[in-house]
Amino acid sequence: AWTFSSTSSTTWPDRGSAVNYYDGTSWGAEPSARTENIRTGWPSIGMFPDGTMYTIAHDATAGGLVLSRNTGKGNTTWTTDAGKVATHSGGNMIWNRTANLGDKMFTLVNFAGQADDPDVKIKGITNPTLYAMSNDKGKTWTSLDLLPGYDSARYLDGGGDTYAIDARDSIVAIVIAGRYKDVTLFKSTDSGSTWTTSIIDSFAFPRFV
Repeated sequence: AWTFSSTSSTTWPDRGSAVNYYDGTSWGAEPSARTENIRTGWPSIGMFPDGTMYTIAHDATAGGLVLSRNTGKGNTTWTTDAGKVATHSGGNMIWNRTANLGDKMFTLVNFAGQADDPDVKIKGITNPTLYAMSNDKGKTWTSLDLLPGYDSARYLDGGGDTYAIDARDSIVAIVIAGRYKDVTLFKSTDSGSTWTTSIIDSFAFPRFV
């Protein structure tokens, strides 16, 4: 999956998520349209146990994530869910990283740090990376919040594209880093119920400006 547009226009009006599938022998046809019904970017991709594929990407203009689905690998017909995922009253949430364990989904997002978007401070961190999860294939979500251990004792601010997530079996692993910051691992071995925090590469000056 990647951020796609069929035009070379600098405004990319049809920008969105493109998906192609390799069946072990060959790739499908080059995608000609995005998976969503609105303009998006920065997709994550995954598959549920029933074979359904999903993309989840941000609406950079209004904030929040858009979730689209098809009926299985290689299917090029996508349906976009109504409404947005991971919205926040304080500002636009974009730049997702999402993974799933079965029907359970986990997503990370950050506030758009652009000139026309005001800074948002939560529990002492400016524009922090926030986390939410869904138990039902993205139909309902927990409220966005800070991960346990991600706090102002070590972090003063967050930033887009400074985090990663992966999930397998009952394990969810998240790394948050960034320039002049600790590299911190947040790990759950019980499918996101509880978390342990480890600083796997510490920056010499906490809360560095």
